[in-house]
Amino acid sequence: RGIPLIEDAAHVAGAAYAMLWHVGMDASVAPVIAAMVVLGTGLGLTVAPLLIAANPATKQYSDPLPQLTATFTGLVLGETPAVLTGTLSITTSATPLSAPGIYPIAIGGLTSPNYAIAYSGSTLTVTPEDARIAITSPLLLAATPGAPLNVTLTATVKDISATADANGDASAGDIRNATLAFVDRATNNVLCTAPIALIADDDARAGVATCTFTRTFGSSDSSLVVGARAGNYYTRDAAADDVTIAIAPPSQSFVTGSGAIPAGKFNVDLKYDKNGAVKGSFTFSYERNGRKYEVTAATADSLAIALTANGGTAAIVGTATLRDVTSSSPVVLDPAAPFIAIATDDGEPSTRDSLSLFVSKKSGGLWFATSWNGERATPQFVTQGNLQVH
Repeated sequence: RGIPLIEDAAHVAGAAYAMLWHVGMDASVAPVIAAMVVLGTGLGLTVAPLLIAANPATKQYSDPLPQLTATFTGLVLGETPAVLTGTLSITTSATPLSAPGIYPIAIGGLTSPNYAIAYSGSTLTVTPEDARIAITSPLLLAATPGAPLNVTLTATVKDISATADANGDASAGDIRNATLAFVDRATNNVLCTAPIALIADDDARAGVATCTFTRTFGSSDSSLVVGARAGNYYTRDAAADDVTIAIAPPSQSFVTGSGAIPAGKFNVDLKYDKNGAVKGSFTFSYERNGRKYEVTAATADSLAIALTANGGTAAIVGTATLRDVTSSSPVVLDPAAPFIAIATDDGEPSTRDSLSLFVSKKSGGLWFATSWNGERATPQFVTQGNLQVH
């Protein structure tokens, strides 16, 4: 319009660019022209810098990968990423079953003649999945004061997707990727570390863990509070899982009887001798998939008996020999399988008596359990014979 032009400089978005400036121009117009210069419409010297940065993300082990996103810094004139050409690619090396850890996020794929694009990657953090733990050891233990005792602890460990706490989490991992430590809640010291193996080969969500530690209890020790701590690919360390095991000196009471429950046949005759050692025998025979098995124990680590008006309950904990006795030449499957038997004498008739048996593997998992309810062995009523606790 006849207004003379001079060359001047303006600061746009923190950077200096040479541009043509109208003398007497309203200063409010300058940002618009500056943007035109930056966009390279022919009035300026360069294109605008644009940073496309991948956003950090997180997920738990076994969960699906989250939607990966990016932040755009440097778009001008109200423009959106839609003005860019190409396809934005945001990828990570992690998979749904990747171990807990930090994984890179790579980004790229877009171009524009009007922007100098720079990319910034990020990281995906995989955290442990939630586990649930049920300690299934008997809550009564017989211990001779001042004498070392082998204490066997057992627990069922599950991926949260296999529990009522799943809250929509249906993405299961492999519970064998968990570690499990039993702890003494009084000191938080580890009592023993238990390997985990599956309950069923076709379900990686649930496993059984068993381990044994040795402790000498004193005459003033009346209980042991046991907790469980999951680690590695899983996490759990909750007071809600703790159990209190009552400790009592051996008594002169005993358990005896023979007969059958729906799962198999039993014969038991156990008591403490004068030296504080469990003497006698425990035998259980059962059939599975056309084969015959026998569990035998000549002693037990603990025979804890709680008497009642009708008889009482005996918690038997120790190790047993498991044999395949299908043929005339028995085969030893496990010479020292940890076992827990709970025998209850509920008076007469004997059909009120019951027996539960849990035989586990030291490497985790289980050999046998009566009426497994998904968490523990449950008792079966006696159908033949009798159990006596007195």
